[in-house]
Amino acid sequence: MEIKINIDDIDYEALADRMMPLLISQLSNDREDVATRLMLLSQGFTESAVKMILSKMSKEKKDQLLVRLINKNKPQIMELIGEMALSQGIRLNVNDVEAKI
Repeated sequence: MEIKINIDDIDYEALADRMMPLLISQLSNDREDVATRLMLLSQGFTESAVKMILSKMSKEKKDQLLVRLINKNKPQIMELIGEMALSQGIRLNVNDVEAKI
């Protein structure tokens, strides 16, 4: 069975607060966006620097970053979905998670 979920209107600030270590890692190793990487290197790898960089990113760039984070962390996300379902009394196995724009 395949279920497709489309999301929009993402609260990037709240998401950044919850995923800060992953964001710092992703941004510091981002080979696709050299300007963002240089900003982070010049500001230091702090939460405030990441939030400042995110505030300057376009929605499209934020979406691309989130897609990369989701796809890079598939196993953890699949496990979380399974645990959430089980907490509601539903046993299931998540076979795959894929994010795309």
